Amino acid sequence: MRRLLLPGLIAGSALAICGAAGAATTISFTSYQVAPNSGEAIVTDFETPTEPGLLSQVIFNMSGYSLSGNAELVTGSSNLAAAPAMSLTTRDPTQYLAVENGQSADLITPFLSTISFYVGSLDGFNGLTFTHKDGTTETFMGTAIDSLLTTVDANGNQAAADSNGRLSFTFSNPITAVQFSSASNSFEISNIATTMALALVPEPAGWAMMLVGFGGVGALLRKRRTYQEAAVA
Repeated sequence: MRRLLLPGLIAGSALAICGAAGAATTISFTSYQVAPNSGEAIVTDFETPTEPGLLSQVIFNMSGYSLSGNAELVTGSSNLAAAPAMSLTTRDPTQYLAVENGQSADLITPFLSTISFYVGSLDGFNGLTFTHKDGTTETFMGTAIDSLLTTVDANGNQAAADSNGRLSFTFSNPITAVQFSSASNSFEISNIATTMALALVPEPAGWAMMLVGFGGVGALLRKRRTYQEAAVA
């Protein structure tokens, strides 16, 4: 979060990044898009029973999520964090996640193929690390996102359209966790959204085991029916 005030409206953009074993992650950014993407629902807006609350108290609208770490839940702006801008003149009036210098927050998720975050005053030193279901990790720093997307300028501007908006990720290799980190003050995140938890399609070996299981159940039922008929006779 830096204190620059440069106005502007930026259209959304998207880019696919290919990783190991052909896995691909698609990144997109849409300025000032507070609402979830089409097909998504809000996972959390970082509200808690009391304000300020603890990370462990964050209310989730879906099951399978938890949040931990030493980052903070904040309302309003200070010399350490700035409430995400929803337009050139409006800010998020509710509680949001602020990851200050050296802090981190760990979000545990069910298997997800998509996730999006409303980010405020994106900086080059802000980082997101995704853990995939196969145990591999993938990190995107603000500087990298800046270089990948022409519509993003990770300069920490507290109001500009190119540093405040919905940052979206789509994974061919689903994720199970996200870590938010920052090397300086601060990384501000609000309104996380996703599609419902991904129902993984069984791999060929899984299908084979399921078919064997179904066959075993069928054989058992036939054997029981034959036994019952013999007993009656």
